[in-house]
Amino acid sequence: MESEEKDTEESNNESGKVAVVLGAGNQSMLTIIDVLDNVLRHRRPVIVKHHPLRPGWLLPMLLS
Repeated sequence: MESEEKDTEESNNESGKVAVVLGAGNQSMLTIIDVLDNVLRHRRPVIVKHHPLRPGWLLPMLLS
């Protein structure tokens, strides 16, 4: 029960926040992990800015 209260308090404190993930060109997996962490654990919307060296990621992101 205590953990449920803590989760509720934490989600109340996070209300109205947006995460911004700036993806570097060298480790694409870290961008995905950061996005999933923010969406699933912190329940925040995420804005992702990919590095220009990864143009192949643009189409999958636009389709989702």
